[in-house]
Amino acid sequence: MNLQLIREIRQMPVIDTHEHMMHEKVYAGGKYDFFSLLQPYVCDILTSAGMTPEEWHYLSDTNREFTLRWERFQPWLDEIRFTTYFQAVLRGLKDLYGVQRVTDRNCHFSIFSVSR
Repeated sequence: MNLQLIREIRQMPVIDTHEHMMHEKVYAGGKYDFFSLLQPYVCDILTSAGMTPEEWHYLSDTNREFTLRWERFQPWLDEIRFTTYFQAVLRGLKDLYGVQRVTDRNCHFSIFSVSR
């Protein structure tokens, strides 16, 4: 690597690591659940595996009953379980909720609402 570049980087107080965090106001009062965690990358993997956009829209509709959405998601889980992006979601669930394996029982509780 170019030593001049390394010297310049070392003088920077912060290095942007490319975050996808939205402002708190975007989340405030919203309704989010397990399927919200699959956006934007895992949903792309699901469609690459053959899920239709209509099926994804059904899964991501938090106004629909979680159990019905899980039933539609379950057959796709083995298609995505070992992908990097899904593993990142699983790691977050492990860290926050102690989830070791994604099931309808342990992901249903992750429904949360952010409010001020």
